[in-house]
Amino acid sequence: MTKQTLLLRDENERSASLLSHPTERIFQQITVYIRTAPINTYYQESIRRDIVQMLLDAEAHGQTAEAVIGADYRAFCDSVIAEVPPLTRQEQCLYGLRGVLLTAYFLIAYWLIPIIGQLQQSWPMMPVTTGNLVGAALVVLIMITLSLLTRYFSRSPLTQLYSSSMKVRLLFLPWFLLYLIASAFLRTTVFSVNFPAAVAVLTMLLLLHCWIDRQTD
Repeated sequence: MTKQTLLLRDENERSASLLSHPTERIFQQITVYIRTAPINTYYQESIRRDIVQMLLDAEAHGQTAEAVIGADYRAFCDSVIAEVPPLTRQEQCLYGLRGVLLTAYFLIAYWLIPIIGQLQQSWPMMPVTTGNLVGAALVVLIMITLSLLTRYFSRSPLTQLYSSSMKVRLLFLPWFLLYLIASAFLRTTVFSVNFPAAVAVLTMLLLLHCWIDRQTD
C-alpha cells in the first residue's frame, strides 16, 4: 500500500472517530461494503473520505445518516463506486502475484518454525516431513478456496481484503495451528533442504511481497 493511501486511511480513521456512535456504526458497515468493491484501495479510501465528511456535515446540521445517504447504504455505495475505474488487468495480476508470494512465504515460515530446535542435530540440512507436505497442501487448498469465495462473494481479491481487514487475517490462524499439528505427528522425512538457502528464499519472498505491496493501492 502506498504512503499516500496509508495517510488517507489514517485521516479517515481520525474523522470517523468524530462521528456519533450510531452514525459511526453505519459508517463501519459502509466501510465493510466498500472494502469488497473491485477498485483499488486508494479509491476505496477516497470514497470513505467523502462519505465520512458528508456524515460529519449532516450531524453538524442536526441531520441523520439516513437523511444523507438514504435507507439503503449499499445502493448509495454502488452509485458512488460505479463512477470509479475498476481494477486494471495489471492491478489484478499484481494482487494475484502478491497472493502467491504471501502463500509461499507462509509455507516456508510454517516449515521453519517447528524445526528451529533441531538445528544443532542436522545443520545445515533440515528435513521436510510428510507433516510439512500435508500441512502445505491444506494451506494451499484453503488459499485457493478463500480466493474463489472472496472473488464470488466480495468482488475483491483476497490479498486486498487481507491487507485491509484483521478478520480476514484471523482466518489463517486455525490453518497455521493445523499445520503445526500435522508437522508434530507426521515426522517421516521425505527430503532435506539447506537451511540457510531456505532462510534466503524466505527473506527474498518477504522483500518482494513488500515491494509489490508498495506498488499497489
